[in-house]
Amino acid sequence: MRDANLCEVDLSSRTVSVRKIPPQIQRHILGGSGLGAWILWNELKPKAEALGPHNILMFLTGPYTGTRVPCSGRTSVAAKSPLTGIWCESDVGGKFGEYCKSTGFDGIIIRGRSSAPVILRVADSEVSILNGADLWGRDTYDTHDLLVSRESLPASTMIIGEAGEKQVLLSSIVSDGSDARIAARGGLGAVMGSKQLKAVTAVKGICTAEVKSPEKLKESVKSAVKKIASLSEEMHLYGTSGGVEACHDLGDFPCRNWKDREWKEAGFLSGARMAESILSGKYNCARCPVGCGRIVKVDRGKYTTERAAGGPEYETMGSLGGNLLVSDLKAVAKANDLCNRFGIDTISVGQVLGFLFESYEKGYISDEQISGSSDRGSRTVPRPLWGSGEALVHFTRMIGESQGIGRVLGKGIRRAMFELSINDPELNLHVKGMELPSHDPRAFVSIALGYATSPRGACHLQAYSHGLEAWNALPDLGFPEILDRFTLDRKAELTVKMQNLMSVFDSLKTCKFLLSLGVTPGGITDWLNSITGWEYSLEDLLETGNRIFNLKRLINLREGITAADDTLPDRVCTGPGGRSLNSLLQEYYSLRGWTSRGVPEKKLLARLGLCDSFYFPRD
Repeated sequence: MRDANLCEVDLSSRTVSVRKIPPQIQRHILGGSGLGAWILWNELKPKAEALGPHNILMFLTGPYTGTRVPCSGRTSVAAKSPLTGIWCESDVGGKFGEYCKSTGFDGIIIRGRSSAPVILRVADSEVSILNGADLWGRDTYDTHDLLVSRESLPASTMIIGEAGEKQVLLSSIVSDGSDARIAARGGLGAVMGSKQLKAVTAVKGICTAEVKSPEKLKESVKSAVKKIASLSEEMHLYGTSGGVEACHDLGDFPCRNWKDREWKEAGFLSGARMAESILSGKYNCARCPVGCGRIVKVDRGKYTTERAAGGPEYETMGSLGGNLLVSDLKAVAKANDLCNRFGIDTISVGQVLGFLFESYEKGYISDEQISGSSDRGSRTVPRPLWGSGEALVHFTRMIGESQGIGRVLGKGIRRAMFELSINDPELNLHVKGMELPSHDPRAFVSIALGYATSPRGACHLQAYSHGLEAWNALPDLGFPEILDRFTLDRKAELTVKMQNLMSVFDSLKTCKFLLSLGVTPGGITDWLNSITGWEYSLEDLLETGNRIFNLKRLINLREGITAADDTLPDRVCTGPGGRSLNSLLQEYYSLRGWTSRGVPEKKLLARLGLCDSFYFPRD
């Protein structure tokens, strides 16, 4: 296992250097989000401003990147979140991670703040800081097209749109232009914008990933790919939106700002409906045999899109569709397209619009407040009423432009409630400042516990546990049968184990869909050993995930998070997991080796090798 090469860029001084991470460190934190947490913990001062020059923005690959491992073309983007004020990571597909590693760099660390707009260009062992003024103000699609047209070799990009430039707290980072794979959550686009960094281009290079046992890996992957292809036929046909109706039938789909549990029009937003109407193509991330990416085009009418581009995923269908009772697929596709062009998170946008629609319905927000003004000229302002596709598209644009009431909504629900002087607990739908994704914690006990304890705020992917309560068994982790989703039994254990495993996935860099496509945790371990030459057992790997998860907890404790923040919004606390959350949390803390106040015990940190150079938060 070689040293990992990180490109360090200081935009304040316009300097570039190379930093090496030795194998003994990589064994402890792997790469990806684990490496990001290790750097942020050791090098970011507590309470540093998320939009200040001292925040550290990282694009990181992992041991799997650039190898034969299926679905390993992913990149971790990490920093302190301006939306939540705590640890933030966003996992993005596409080709950027693989292209970055092919240049000889395992990741890019960006510090400081440029005095003028810039772009980074990463090629074979070379990084350039270039003038980006001509790109400032352009949307993510046009910027990508211009950047790749300048290259003679294939290139991949990470880009912010107008929202990131204006430091909208819901802004995202868009990879590969109109193919639109998104580092969406937590406002990382605003961090990039605060540094006046418009884009990063990785030009495909000649470096290859080191693999200790290439033939062994080849044979194992060959067998796995056949199984993945067999089990992913429906996802290939219909994308992630193919799950809309199944999730709705389980009560796992947001309806009317989480007030309703069912909606007869959910089927209008299904992957099958998309396939027969606006679908124009499909695409794959690097090394992916599935191809769940959708390309859509609305050719005519008031929701016409300018070009064929990445279409709405399941999460987007839930937030921009079901959450607002908008059943017009073309309206959802148009709003999704605007989000991707402006660079804003479809999940948080849909949730904050749910807040707007209900606040208007209850009389908390007036017609005068929603009319606002726009520096793009006057527009007819639709009222934010349930089911209105016109309102969805209009207010999505307002958030992206940071105009009128969109300027307030773009700060997220927590800040919007404060600025609009709305004090209604039913509308306070976030965890640690992050809006809920499109999975209902009333439908699965482990989602309730996972949302409450996720290190980045409400997130089903930090545990990704609900599949074991609905569709899959996982004998490798001690769950040989599917669990009852409404019982409390073993749910704390399930959440702990899955959070540790997902910390591994986010650090190795591979897609979590593999778990439902026949790849086992034991297989994940074997691939790592074939690549690195290590002799990890599955228990070793899960302990590594435990170390990484605890690192993120330490970061959050240092930023002021307490056990009181491990909670759920009142509206979605009515399921069995929510009603029993306090007892589940105490069982969870105990299994984790934390105190009753949610602080890691010193003996746990000693076992994980974190005790010598790490700050111990006061209990």
